[in-house]
Amino acid sequence: MVLVEGSEKPVVEEKAVEEPVVDGLSAEEEEQPPPEPAKLPPAFYRVQHAGSHTLHDAAGFESRGHYHMHYKHYITSEKIHRHLDPLDRSSDSSPFISMFDNEDEAWRHASEQQRRSYRGIFIARIDTDGLRPSVLDIDLHDGLVRLPVWKNGPEACQKTVFVSTADARKYLKVDPALSRESEWFATDRIPRAMIGGTESLL
Repeated sequence: MVLVEGSEKPVVEEKAVEEPVVDGLSAEEEEQPPPEPAKLPPAFYRVQHAGSHTLHDAAGFESRGHYHMHYKHYITSEKIHRHLDPLDRSSDSSPFISMFDNEDEAWRHASEQQRRSYRGIFIARIDTDGLRPSVLDIDLHDGLVRLPVWKNGPEACQKTVFVSTADARKYLKVDPALSRESEWFATDRIPRAMIGGTESLL
């Protein structure tokens, strides 16, 4: 504040308005190429049984947990750990659907379920035609993480997201002991159009 000669009224000096700092990528990070997601297999294999947490009907597969927010807010290491940990009995239903990129691994898992006396076991082949690479910018406590994923819908639409546990381990620091090398998960639902067929265990 200054006084102008011949005037008793102070004149307030105008200061340059500072632009607000927006959380997100730095200019240097924006110039970097997006991270490449794990290699997409020709198909995924989902093991399902009568007691699965994931629902299955004529519309496809659907998780029991639904979040009315953008998935970048709930694809976190904490929720992935809960989903992958067989000893976790949290009341918070998982928004994820597990599957394998290796058919032999899927059959081994199905056999494990059979030895545990689960009923109605079948394996569904999930075709990956039409999936395209994308990146989710996830705001974590210690900064922003760019998680490479595969999606089955336009960028403007919130469709199913497919994430490999390899990328979850690499970018979200998910415990390697809680996942198998060939394991992936999808968010929310897998539409019937992606299911190429099913095969039941005898």
